[in-house]
Amino acid sequence: MMQELRKLGSLTHEGCHRRKNGAEFPVEVSLGYVQLDRAYIISVARDITKRKQDELALIKANRALRTISACNEALVHAGN
Repeated sequence: MMQELRKLGSLTHEGCHRRKNGAEFPVEVSLGYVQLDRAYIISVARDITKRKQDELALIKANRALRTISACNEALVHAGN
């Protein structure tokens, strides 16, 4: 991973961190490689709990929409 970071200059990775109370939460970690007087790696971790919740809600909404669409199609093609 270090070679890739040096080559690209930055990387983003998703993972889990643990709070002091032991609860885990999803994070997005951004890494940056900077060469100044020596090599530095800069790291920023972002809590992405809300993003993950929104993604799950979107998946559920899309599933419901596909179901409704399939029902509508069945009604249109029904004989009676």
